[in-house]
This record gives sequence, structure tokens and C-alpha cells, in this order.
Amino acid sequence: MGCYGNMSLKKFSCLPICRLFKIPDILQEFGSQTFLNHDAHVTITQQKYKRLQRSLRSKGQNPLISHALSIVLLMVLVGAIVSSLNTVRSDFRSFIGTHEIENTCELIKSGIEKLYTGERYNSSVNITSRVFVSLPERIGDMNYRARFVNDSAIIEAFGPPSINDTCRIGFNITYRGSTSGGRTEINYTRFSEGIDLIFMGRA
Repeated sequence: MGCYGNMSLKKFSCLPICRLFKIPDILQEFGSQTFLNHDAHVTITQQKYKRLQRSLRSKGQNPLISHALSIVLLMVLVGAIVSSLNTVRSDFRSFIGTHEIENTCELIKSGIEKLYTGERYNSSVNITSRVFVSLPERIGDMNYRARFVNDSAIIEAFGPPSINDTCRIGFNITYRGSTSGGRTEINYTRFSEGIDLIFMGRA
């Protein structure tokens, strides 16, 4: 049929054959409106292509956003687990430390009772006696110190968590000294003036 006749935009594929003719002949055959419609169709096609490109770029960003959110959630989860473990560890050390402080207090009191019976007698010379006790090196896996204050022994564990307890000895005498655990010497001296002294120190 060639390129002549009543042709619509759908049959515009014949245009390459018509390029054998001169441009004025083509304009006379199809009219300028046909080319305007073709330009509009190309413009619409370009717009669709651009929208497709934007859609593909958007879909490409979704995995990146998902990975970022996954990393954030993982960090939050790890932080919560670490915090919970620290809390459990702190509670466990506090529980164990409290019982070990009580046992340490009993060891100190037992050592003093071996030296001092509460009996008072006069002597013209100073009388000294001593005993060694084995105190724990650490309390609740923490360093600690036991010291005398007035007629009591205060035992402090250096945390975290910090734990301390006061152990009343019960004898109305003078107390001095401190220890950080381990093999400890408890020394009792009765002075000729009638003064009783208990001294504690690491051996």
C-alpha cells in the first residue's frame, strides 16, 4: 500500500519508507499535525521511562534501609543483653559477698575469743599472746578490708557493687589495726597498767 492513503499514528511505522521521498512531500502527505502527535508520544514515553528509573532507584534503596534498621535493632538487643548480664553479675556478687563478710566477721571474733576471755587480773609486766587466722583473700571476687572501729569490726568490699557490714565484737576493750585478708595475726596485750589491747594485722 505504500505510505499513501488515510494513515493514523498507529501506522506511522511506514515513515522510514517514506523517507525516500522529499520532506515537503511527506509534509503534504501526513500533515504537520502527525509529527506533532509523534513528538507528544515521544515526550510521554520519556516521562514513563524516567518514572521507571526513579522506581528502580527507590527499590534499590530499600535493602540498604532494611540493613541499617537491622544493625540498629541488633545493637539495641546487644546493649539490653549486656545490661542484663551486668545486673545479674552485680546481684550475684552482692549476695555472695554479704555471706562471705558474715563468715569473715565470725573468723575474726573467733580469733579474739581464743585470746581474751574477759577475765581481769593484775600483772606487773605486759602479757602478750597471739593467734593466726586464715581470712579469705577476696570477698565476692572483690578486694576488701577489715578494720576495727571502737569495739566493732567493719568489713568493706570494694565493688562494684560496694558491700560493707559492721561486726560487733562484744568485749569492752581497745581495738586497733586492719587487714586486707589472707593470713592475719590477731595480737592481744595486757599492759601492767590494766589496759587490754587487741591488734589485728596481715601476717
